[in-house]
Amino acid sequence: FIRVPDLASCNLPDLLFAVVKRVTFDPAGPYALVAGTELEVTPTVYDSAGAILTGTGQNDVDWSSSDTDILGLQVKETTVVLRAIAAGSADLQAARKDLSIIRIPNVAVEGQPVAVTVL
Repeated sequence: FIRVPDLASCNLPDLLFAVVKRVTFDPAGPYALVAGTELEVTPTVYDSAGAILTGTGQNDVDWSSSDTDILGLQVKETTVVLRAIAAGSADLQAARKDLSIIRIPNVAVEGQPVAVTVL
């Protein structure tokens, strides 16, 4: 199936070969957490055609922490739970799962990484 973007126009390659392009969060980052606490954020994942992917885009996005000793993640269907483990700084990262489609220029997902400071 083809997702139709809510845009007046779109590049044909982006429509036919859509890839994860941008992620936004509610609440918006960067985040500051106290060790031992959690924060649930709701991402909105957009593809290169402008369509919004379902929930956290688990089929299309690899969610990770740059330092799992400082920040843990739990990816749910519609939210990502950030777990502050120890004091320090880490990044919440979102990357494309499927790298079979090459984009030129090949840029990272917009809105990434998001800084998380654990106090």
